[in-house]
Amino acid sequence: MHGYSTDSNERRVVPLLLALLAIALAWASSKFLAASHLSIPWWVDAPSSMAFYGALYALFDRYLWRNRFVHKLGLVRIRISQAAGAVTCSPRLTAIRSGTN
Repeated sequence: MHGYSTDSNERRVVPLLLALLAIALAWASSKFLAASHLSIPWWVDAPSSMAFYGALYALFDRYLWRNRFVHKLGLVRIRISQAAGAVTCSPRLTAIRSGTN
């Protein structure tokens, strides 16, 4: 998520929600490992909340922000364009902007 791409409130809310979800996932994985009597080597840390946060952040940044359900929840307000194609700039528009008409 790029902070400069929008000035909406989602830049504060989404990381907080991802952090809360990461803490819950780390707690659940800890309980699961304890209940199943699995032990992990000393050099591998149990799935930590920071690892879950990094994974959730990357998942949200790449895929989830486009999900319609996430938009309906109001977490993302950026409009998703249904159009496909490339955006091109005409030489005339470039000349007008640079003042070399």
